[in-house]
Amino acid sequence: MVEMVIINRCLTIRVFIRHFCSRFIALIVVPFIIYLGWFYIHFTILTKSGPGDDFMSAEFQETLSESPLTREAKEVNYHDVITLKHKDTQCLLHSHNYQYPLRYDDGRISSQGQQVTCVKNAQANDLNDQWEILPATPFEQSSKLGHQVKQGDTFRLRHVGTNGYLLTHDVASPLFPTNEEFTIVDIETGDSTRFNDTLFRFDPQDKRKTSVLKTKASLVKLFHVPTIVTLWTHDDVVLPEWGFGQQEVNGNKKVGDADNYWTIDSIVGLTGPRTFFTPKKVTKLPFLRKWWELQMLMFEHNNKLSSEHPFASEPGSWPASLAGVSFWTDNTNKRQIYFIGNIVGCLYLN
Repeated sequence: MVEMVIINRCLTIRVFIRHFCSRFIALIVVPFIIYLGWFYIHFTILTKSGPGDDFMSAEFQETLSESPLTREAKEVNYHDVITLKHKDTQCLLHSHNYQYPLRYDDGRISSQGQQVTCVKNAQANDLNDQWEILPATPFEQSSKLGHQVKQGDTFRLRHVGTNGYLLTHDVASPLFPTNEEFTIVDIETGDSTRFNDTLFRFDPQDKRKTSVLKTKASLVKLFHVPTIVTLWTHDDVVLPEWGFGQQEVNGNKKVGDADNYWTIDSIVGLTGPRTFFTPKKVTKLPFLRKWWELQMLMFEHNNKLSSEHPFASEPGSWPASLAGVSFWTDNTNKRQIYFIGNIVGCLYLN
């Protein structure tokens, strides 16, 4: 006689919810809290400025003591002579008294205007890297002398080295036919027939339009008012011999791109009260806001990796962790951080 055993595999809703909640808490909530906990410890211990500051926003950097950004940030006034640095490529906006060629290699025609480029390893006090920031309209030239520049202001830039206005127009750039060419026009033309083409507007990352523009601290896009493109440069390919191998600058129509941001790097010949450093109180940001910013940056930079990390390992090797990793090395001072991993395994391998 065969005994029939019937197993009821159906769970009541109450039991199902209890099982679901148990697994959700054990497999998701608890690991996430542990993950957050390590970052909380990280932010609690590391309270001073370090070499990785440049990756973080100005607000984040101001939460760190001894931050060079807080020390070097100076308010920018109209008629200041400034240098502009691209955030991603760390090069300075530049122009020189050479023209674009009449015809490019692909047969396209240029305006033959004065070249505007971007340079790394710039020479100190090079007039070709310097720009005077001017009010939008000529009648404000004297009335705004010494007035602060606000993020969101409309302005013009005069190139100090060749005494002309920066502009962009509906002419294809040398390397990107879809983007606009940047060039320089003389003062007389810029004040008369091409006045509108010389107008730009600061679009700040933090969107606090009334905040004062500061060197190092303010991250902004430079919008061209008439054509709605943003000042942009790139280092994936550089200009040919006629452009001295410098980076191309053009007007990017993809205004939302994250690599359109610039900073005011310095104010040339700064004098007066702004030259003195006044210690500032270290600000605070909510933990979750700092954590979220760091997560987004980690995700962004990880997506930009074009090759595998030399010390990458497969998940299957993690439990045993038999091999250590040379995480950081300073050859000058002969210092090293080495991740041992599994102590027993490393002793065995040695």
